Amino acid sequence: PLPPDEPAGENPPDGAMIDYFLSKDATGPVTIEIKDSKGQLVRKYSSADKPIEANPNRLRIPSYWIRPPQSLSTKTGMHRFLWDMHYTPIAGVEPEFPISATYRNTAPRATSPWVATGDYTVILSVDGKTFSQPLTIAMDPRVKASAVELQEQFDLSWRLYQLRLTLSPIGKKFDDIAEQL
Repeated sequence: PLPPDEPAGENPPDGAMIDYFLSKDATGPVTIEIKDSKGQLVRKYSSADKPIEANPNRLRIPSYWIRPPQSLSTKTGMHRFLWDMHYTPIAGVEPEFPISATYRNTAPRATSPWVATGDYTVILSVDGKTFSQPLTIAMDPRVKASAVELQEQFDLSWRLYQLRLTLSPIGKKFDDIAEQL
């Protein structure tokens, strides 16, 4: 990675940008749900979610590389939220960060699969009202994989994700033992 004082351009956000406007401060939590074309929940965010922070004692990178956690705002005005286009991460897994770091903009490695290309619906809920908008995930035109190859990759990622969800409680026990040691 470049040193923090090295001039560098800024890359576009790495995900789907979801913009929303609140005409007044929300009295309760603001939520965003992403559903697939079958209406199945893919990911849910809430302004009440507690941000996941990396344990500074276990970091293998400088803390100034890490992207500050984003949260849904409940304040009046225009807001932008970035969905990383992954399914819900595995709970309780300590975030890991890639060595290909960008000063104050390095996101943790995902613990869940990328969503497949296709049509999705974004649902914003605030103060008892819901609003929805379509969202289409398209393939990067530079990628020359066939639809069959992409489906095989997704299927394997999905099976590994389900296995990791099953094994997650066991991993938590090992983490606790390692922490005690």
